Amino acid sequence: MDGIEVMKKTHKTDVLRNLASGPGKLCMALGINKKMNGHSIFGDEIYIEDRGEKIIAKDIARAKRIGVDYAGICARYPWRFYIKNSKFVSNYTL
Repeated sequence: MDGIEVMKKTHKTDVLRNLASGPGKLCMALGINKKMNGHSIFGDEIYIEDRGEKIIAKDIARAKRIGVDYAGICARYPWRFYIKNSKFVSNYTL
């Protein structure tokens, strides 16, 4: 929950659901940009914290990628993973 006020200002919204409902918005919210391409998630610039939250496999959904028509055949790959019924996931479906 740290940084939500900064994210609201960056996105110019008070609607929590709109802060990270998609990979682009999530990267914006976390300050991740193209300059970080190739950087390790185990380095000093990106930090991922394990808070011990457990997600069981049946609650993970898989779908085709969205908004990447430029990727040709790869745009149809089922490389979109999200937690089922999460209100923070964009509404795109298969």
